[in-house]
Amino acid sequence: MHSKLIVFSVFCIGLSVANDLGNLLNEFKSLKERVKKLETLTENLLHGHVKRLDPTYPNVAFDAVLSKNYVHGEQDFVLKFDQVLTNVGNAYNSATGIFTAPFSGTYLFSWNIRSGYVASIITKLMVNGTPMQSTHTDSSLDQSNGFEAHSSKTAILTLQQNDKVYIENFPQRGQIHSDGTGHTGFVGTLLFQSE
Repeated sequence: MHSKLIVFSVFCIGLSVANDLGNLLNEFKSLKERVKKLETLTENLLHGHVKRLDPTYPNVAFDAVLSKNYVHGEQDFVLKFDQVLTNVGNAYNSATGIFTAPFSGTYLFSWNIRSGYVASIITKLMVNGTPMQSTHTDSSLDQSNGFEAHSSKTAILTLQQNDKVYIENFPQRGQIHSDGTGHTGFVGTLLFQSE
């Protein structure tokens, strides 16, 4: 009887060890899968950072301002920010006021408007003729003091290669000011290129 008890105890211990080994094996497989996923993620992140350090990686950025005041007309028109401060990648055309996306990707655009005295100015960020964002600059609210007004807007857009982005002015009243005391401007940059 004593030998049966010893055999039974050894059998139970063996089952317990086998069960523990099975659990350890499952845990090992799970950890192995997690390590593989982390290695892949790390490799992808490093690839992206190394790619951005490559001098051939596309850099796109522009900063342009109006060189003079604009008077509103009777029809919509594209604001031509003709004084270019920066145009990395040459994607902004100061003659037309249009930025053409050289690559598909995510871009950041920002523009600011400085209105003249007693003016109401509406501008819209346009992509291929479709309004995406808008601003309303209104200095006419306090006509007695003759103050100027300022407005600005920033947008992050996903663009396709050759999409056209520009600021359009809608007929209102007054002038858009841009001079040595404050400029009306338009900037944009590629945040990251689509893969």
